[in-house]
Amino acid sequence: MARIASTYILALAILGSLYMLFLSQGILNSYLNFNAYGTSTILNFLGQPAKATANIINTPGMDLKIIPECTPLLPAIILIASMAVGRQHLKEKLYGMFVGFIALSAINFVRTVSLYFVAAHQPQWFDNAHLILWQSLMVVLTIGLWFLWEKSYFQSRYIPWSNP
Repeated sequence: MARIASTYILALAILGSLYMLFLSQGILNSYLNFNAYGTSTILNFLGQPAKATANIINTPGMDLKIIPECTPLLPAIILIASMAVGRQHLKEKLYGMFVGFIALSAINFVRTVSLYFVAAHQPQWFDNAHLILWQSLMVVLTIGLWFLWEKSYFQSRYIPWSNP
């Protein structure tokens, strides 16, 4: 148990340090721009005129700025660190990390698009939706993704009645 906890803490420290390094060096700017572009593309698909300029989503009624905390990177750090301590083989871990990151990215686009609609139609609810509802949901969904990954691994590996 101590090995698992120390591995998890080490993984969090390494990934968190890389995040801070990339943040301080401006390496994340293109990723922020990608998230703004993706959100504006989805908004356009939904009939809302939007354009991404760097990490800013420009709409007729407002501009939304995508900052590092508006991306799935921090939840992904938690998910990847959790998967790193699992009993799976490296190939299974890497696959889970990749699929988990893609899932968190898709969820994050739902998050940013929904926050646009809240800001556009009920601006008085924006702070609560942004800071309380979605941050909590991202934590719960990250843990849920990890749990589903772990559960599917154990179900595929262990059948109680096969080992009498």
